[in-house]
Amino acid sequence: MSGIDGRTASSFDALELLANPTRLQAKIDALKAAEESAREQIALAGPASEIVKIRGEIDALKEEAAETLLQARQQAEDLVAIARENAKQLMADTHEEAAKILASTEVKVNAAEAKLTIINQSAAAIEEDRKKVAARVEQLNGVEQALQQKADALDKRAQELEGEKVQLVKVRELISQVV
Repeated sequence: MSGIDGRTASSFDALELLANPTRLQAKIDALKAAEESAREQIALAGPASEIVKIRGEIDALKEEAAETLLQARQQAEDLVAIARENAKQLMADTHEEAAKILASTEVKVNAAEAKLTIINQSAAAIEEDRKKVAARVEQLNGVEQALQQKADALDKRAQELEGEKVQLVKVRELISQVV
């Protein structure tokens, strides 16, 4: 059965071992236990053929573990290389997208600055008009005060004339009584 890049299923198993530290540790622990068991059997001074057989099993297990570790490392290196390549491409794409967004943002900022300039010019014109209106209002207030003073003077003069009229009416009555 073929695995990643034409490798066998055992390389995939090795990769799974690297990806699963618990499983890798269990495999290593099993190998250590087998080695320890072999040592104990050797310590018991079993027959030489048994010792040779156990040593052969230990060597086979060590070789299998070394091969599995080597395959797992190679698989990991391959995956790291692929991940690095993908990361480079992602960074290039991200930089390109960021440049597009920056250019678009600059266009929008320039448009906003142009609108702000127009708004500031309009605000300055409005302020100038407001000052003119305020000056005209002040002038009209002065005219209104002058007219009010004249109206007050005319009211006073009208009252005086009314008083004189009343006196003239009295003088006429007196004259008409005398005559």
